[in-house]
Amino acid sequence: MSFITFKLKATSDDAQKDNLSIGVSFNSNGVDLLFNSQNKNTKITANDALKIDFSQYCHKPIIKKTKKTKKIIYNEKKNTFVGKYRHKSELDILEFDRILNMVLAGDDSTDKSGRNAKRLCEMKNEIEKKLSGNLSNINRRFFTQELNKIENKINESIGAIDSYRSEVRDILDLYSRKKSIEAKTNLVERFLKASSKYVTYDLYLQHKDHFICIGCRSSLSDQIIESNTNVVCEKCQCINVSRNKVKVENEKSSHYQSKKTKNEETFMGSFTRFLCKQRVDIPNELEIKLDEFFRQKNLNIGIDIKKEPLILDGTKWIKNNTNIELMIEALEDLGYNTMYSHVRYLCVWYWGWKVKDYEHLKEDVIHRYRVTGAIYNKLKDGSSNLKADFHLCKILNTLGVGCKITDFKPIKGNKTLENYENYWKGIVYEIKNNDKYQHHNGKKIDWIFDD
Repeated sequence: MSFITFKLKATSDDAQKDNLSIGVSFNSNGVDLLFNSQNKNTKITANDALKIDFSQYCHKPIIKKTKKTKKIIYNEKKNTFVGKYRHKSELDILEFDRILNMVLAGDDSTDKSGRNAKRLCEMKNEIEKKLSGNLSNINRRFFTQELNKIENKINESIGAIDSYRSEVRDILDLYSRKKSIEAKTNLVERFLKASSKYVTYDLYLQHKDHFICIGCRSSLSDQIIESNTNVVCEKCQCINVSRNKVKVENEKSSHYQSKKTKNEETFMGSFTRFLCKQRVDIPNELEIKLDEFFRQKNLNIGIDIKKEPLILDGTKWIKNNTNIELMIEALEDLGYNTMYSHVRYLCVWYWGWKVKDYEHLKEDVIHRYRVTGAIYNKLKDGSSNLKADFHLCKILNTLGVGCKITDFKPIKGNKTLENYENYWKGIVYEIKNNDKYQHHNGKKIDWIFDD
C-alpha cells in the first residue's frame, strides 16, 4: 500500500513543453518510478533508475527537408544555360564543361537539338533515303540543297569538339588550381567568352532593390526622402510614388539577359520586321514553290505582279489582289511555317511591295512600350504578355501612324484578340487619367487614341 505519491514535470531543450512527466511512488516494497511521455509508459524500480535513457522520452523537433533546386540549368532544346547568380565565382565552369563535352560529342542524353554530328548524320541518312525514291524535280533540287547544307554542318560539328577543347583547356587547368575568388572570377569570364561560340548563356545577376522611374527606368534612390511621397523624375518629369519599389539590375554582365530585356527585344524585333529591315535567309527554292502555288490558284506569279502599279495602303504600298493573309496561306500550304514572322518582308520581296520608314520614331516607340507594358503588368491576370505585333500596332497608332492589325501576321482566336483589346482599353484609361504619363525627358507627350 503506497503512502506517499508525487509527480514531477520536466522539459528539455529538445522536448516540447509538458512532454515528459515523472511519477514517484513510495510503498512498503520499495520505490516505483513511472515515466510518461505521450504514448510511452515505463515502470522501473529504484535499483534501475541510473540506467534510464531519458532521451527516449524527449521528442526532437522534426526538421522538414526541402528540395534544393539548381540555380543554373542547361536547356537542351535551346542549347542554353539558364539561371541566376550573385557573383561570377559561383558559376561552376567545370560542370559547364562536362555538359558541353557531352553535347558536342553527341551524347544520347543531351542530343535533342540537332546541333551535333550524331544527329546530323541521322538527318543525312533520312534525306539520302528520300533522294533514292521518286521525287519531283522541285523536291529533288530542294533535298539536294538540304543534303549539301547538312554535310557542311557535319564537317563543322566534327571539328567543333576539338576546337572547343583546345580553347578552354588552359583556362580549366588554371581554374582547378586557383583558390582566390578574384582569380577564379577572371577565369570564369574567359571561359564564358570562349565557350559562347558553342552554347548560349542566359544568366543574370541578382541585385538589391532600387527605386526606378516608371517612365525612363532611371534610378530615383537619391531623390527619395520618405515613403508614400510623390517624386518627380529629373530626367523625364514622370511622377513616381516612393512606395513603388521594384527589383532592377544595375549592371549587366556580357552573358546576361533579364526577362524584361528579352520581352523588350522581342517587341523591338517586331518593330524591325515591321520596317522590313531584318536579315532573312530565304530558301533558294521558295520563289519557285510560290510560283507553282499561285499558278495552281490561277493567280499571277510574283514576277508579273511586280510590273503592276503600287497602291497606297496605310503604312505600305501594295499590289492589286495581294495581301498578307494570302502570303500566309501560301507559306502554310508549302510548309514554311517558320517564315510567318517575316511575311511582310516576303510580300516586299516576292510581290514588290514598298513600306514606309518609321525609324525616326524608334525612341518614342521604346518609351511608350515601357509605359504601356508597366501598366499592362498591373492589369493582367497570369504571366503572359501582350502579343508583340498587337502591342506595336497600338503604340504606333498613339503616334499617329495609322497602323492596322492586318499589317501583321494574323492573331489566331477571336477570344485572344478580344482579350487584348480589353486590356488595351484599361491601359488607355490609365494613361488618360494620370498626369505622370504625359511627360518624358522634360517634354510633353501627345498620346493619340481612337475614341
